Amino acid sequence: MNAGIPGCSIYRGRVRHRRFTPRKNTFSYRLFLVGLDLDRVEEAMAISPWLGFERFAHSSFRRADYFGDPDVSLADAVRDRVEAETGHRPEGPIELVTQLRTFGYSFNPVSFYYCWTPDRAQLQAILAEITNTPWGERHAYVLPWPALHQNGADDARHPRSQRWNFRKNFHISPFSPMEIEHDWRFGQPGARLGVHMINRAPSRGAEFDATLLLERRPFTRREVHRALLRHPFMPGKTWLGIYWQALKLMLKRAPFHTHPAKRSHPTAESR
Repeated sequence: MNAGIPGCSIYRGRVRHRRFTPRKNTFSYRLFLVGLDLDRVEEAMAISPWLGFERFAHSSFRRADYFGDPDVSLADAVRDRVEAETGHRPEGPIELVTQLRTFGYSFNPVSFYYCWTPDRAQLQAILAEITNTPWGERHAYVLPWPALHQNGADDARHPRSQRWNFRKNFHISPFSPMEIEHDWRFGQPGARLGVHMINRAPSRGAEFDATLLLERRPFTRREVHRALLRHPFMPGKTWLGIYWQALKLMLKRAPFHTHPAKRSHPTAESR
């Protein structure tokens, strides 16, 4: 069996969003994401003529679509940010889980950077890069692995799954207020990849959650072509889904929250 590009994967599965209050709304859809070892991106993009590295193709990778200064390698930009926030520099492989630019269009509400130990046996940190809609601003959250708690202790009891709780400081959606506590749970990628994110209001409990459940497939030409044939315009599908759900929320008269930058005292920090 062809193992494909080492450290790279095709992830197939489903994403689900549930809004509990003040207006209920639920949706889910199938999707695929790519997992790319940042040291092997160019090699991975050369596996099929449908893929491109820094050029137009059906699906392509462009450095400028992702975190940090485009003149700095993406791996170094991620390592620099993780080191700045945790005091420890990850030296092992970094796996980017994302949607590729398709037909020249890039749309990524979230990309995850999994920072591994050099032997790829254990995670050291995750960087979650969030892009808000419709403003297109980016913000990065660094999640140390094991997770650090308020008392300064880490949670090494569950080496393959971790949980982080922290206050929201980036305006992601006009249908979500800033007065939110994030409750994020990640599993260490293996045969499957799982992410569960909950937004909790101080007085009302869980307002919203998002769940991503994916199955890993090897990064081979066959698997790449299969994914692209099933989902030929994944960024467009994601964009359409977000705006369709926004229209439904507007029709349900869900509260609309102005971007903090439009207020007199901005509270969101973005790059």
